[in-house]
Amino acid sequence: MPDDTSLLCPRCQVPLKEVRTSGGIFYGCDLCGGRAVTIELLRKRFTPESINPLWLHAMRGEGRVSVPCPSCRQPMIGVALSARAEINVDVCQHCHFIWFDAHEVDTLVPRQPEPVAPELPQKAREMLAIAEV
Repeated sequence: MPDDTSLLCPRCQVPLKEVRTSGGIFYGCDLCGGRAVTIELLRKRFTPESINPLWLHAMRGEGRVSVPCPSCRQPMIGVALSARAEINVDVCQHCHFIWFDAHEVDTLVPRQPEPVAPELPQKAREMLAIAEV
């Protein structure tokens, strides 16, 4: 039996496993493949167009009462992932967790890495340094 600090899968009611990635931490269920991810991590990893609509709908209560939050166990709100998608995710207004069933998170559009300015050739850097002096 899990202790009171365990995050529980809202579908299977088993403890979730912490998964550390280069982008942050999420919690996954080994049985159903679902994931609990914070809105903060989602905003780092995915485009605002992917995340903001579902968060706004949840904050306005524009959804259905759904499964319990993995953390606080309060009912989450089921909202559409997007206007085009027939996928619903579950959002906790209190803990900022979003529950994705298996493979639902794969439908989000990832942020593109920040462009890196190409490095100037050595000769150009020398000329620029001389011009600045």
